[in-house]
Amino acid sequence: ELGLPERNLDVKKIPMSKSQYELYNMLMDEFKLEFANFNSKTKINARKLRHVMKLLKICSNPQLLANDEYLPNKFKLLFQDECNKINTACELTRKNYVKGEKTLIWSTFRKNIELLTLRLKDIGAEYIYGGVKTGDKKDPQTREYKINRFNNDPDCNVLIANPAAASEGISLHKACNTAIYIDRTFNAAQYLQSIDRIHRIGSTDPKNIIILQHKNTIDERVHKRLEDKIDLMEEVLNDSSIDFSIEDVTLN
Repeated sequence: ELGLPERNLDVKKIPMSKSQYELYNMLMDEFKLEFANFNSKTKINARKLRHVMKLLKICSNPQLLANDEYLPNKFKLLFQDECNKINTACELTRKNYVKGEKTLIWSTFRKNIELLTLRLKDIGAEYIYGGVKTGDKKDPQTREYKINRFNNDPDCNVLIANPAAASEGISLHKACNTAIYIDRTFNAAQYLQSIDRIHRIGSTDPKNIIILQHKNTIDERVHKRLEDKIDLMEEVLNDSSIDFSIEDVTLN
C-alpha cells in the first residue's frame, strides 16, 4: 500500500475578473479555430502544448502574459489589475499566520513565486524554484537554508515553491499542515508528491489541501484529469487510503 493519509481537499471557486474571463474566452475561440484548420498531428500536439500553457497562465495570474506581444492592446490594462488567486492565497496564508500556523504555497510559475514572496515578506516568506541552488544550509541562497528556516524559524511562516523543483526530497510535515495550490498541471505523480511534502507515513495530523480554481476554465479540466488518474492509481494499487474528501467552497 502507498500509505497515503486521509486529506481534506478544499476546492475554492475563485471568480475571474470580467476582462480576465473575456481574454480567456477569446483565446479559447482562437485555439479552436486554429486546430480546426490543422492536418498535421505533430504540429497540432506541439501547438496544443503551448496553448494549454497559455490558458493555465491566464487562470493562474494574467500578469504572466504581460510580455505577450500578440495580445490585443485592450487587454494590457488587465495586467495592472489585482489577481484574485494571488489575493486569496495571501489572505488564507495570513489567516493561518494569525492562528500561529505555517503555510506552503505551490505554483508552476516563477513570476507567481516571486510575487507571493514579495507580498508575504513581512511574515518571513521563503521560496524555492528551479533556479535555487543546493548547498550548505547556512547559505541563505540555498534550498537547504530555506527548508531549514521554514521548518525551524518561528519568524518564517510561509514557503512558496514550484512542484517541479520541490515536490521530492523535502520534508515539511512537522512544521506545516496546510498547502495552497495557485495552479496545477496534468502531472498527477508530481501533484501527489507535492502533497506529501507535508505528510509522513504514521502521522495522524490532518492535512489541509486548498485548490484555487476558476469555474468553466481549464482549471476544472485539470482537476478532473488529476482525479481520474488518482482513481486509476487507487484501482491498480487497491489502496483506498488514496481517496480524497472534496468540499466545494465558492468565494463571493
